[in-house]
Amino acid sequence: MRQSSGLAILVWLAACRGAVDPWPTRTEDLAAVEAARGPVVPPVAAPIFLTFAKDLHPCWRIRENESASTVGTEIRVRRDVATILVVRAESPVRVEIPAMRFDKAVVPGRPSLSWFTATRTGTWPIVLTTPWGTTNGTVVVVD
Repeated sequence: MRQSSGLAILVWLAACRGAVDPWPTRTEDLAAVEAARGPVVPPVAAPIFLTFAKDLHPCWRIRENESASTVGTEIRVRRDVATILVVRAESPVRVEIPAMRFDKAVVPGRPSLSWFTATRTGTWPIVLTTPWGTTNGTVVVVD
């Protein structure tokens, strides 16, 4: 049984590393972030760009600001700093962070924006529901 579990983990890691990013951070995404800043979203909110595609499953592509992207299932945010989550998907996706009462339905092919501020450090589950399955990940809140 341990060999099967280990094999599953290796297959999962190989699937995550081989994925291609179908949507690099676009000018449209950056413009959407700038348009969202203002009276509702704090002007210093840090953007995190997430891309969901079937070839990325069970992982997703994560990009902070305009840095290089990574493939994984962990999002890192700072405590008491507003975070804008910009999500793109090729099909309908539901993003949930139950501990933060965060729930967002993503419309395919265009950026969907939401924001939140984590007030406690720790590791919290994130659940992504897609037509091809459910993925569990984590949001790590650091000082």
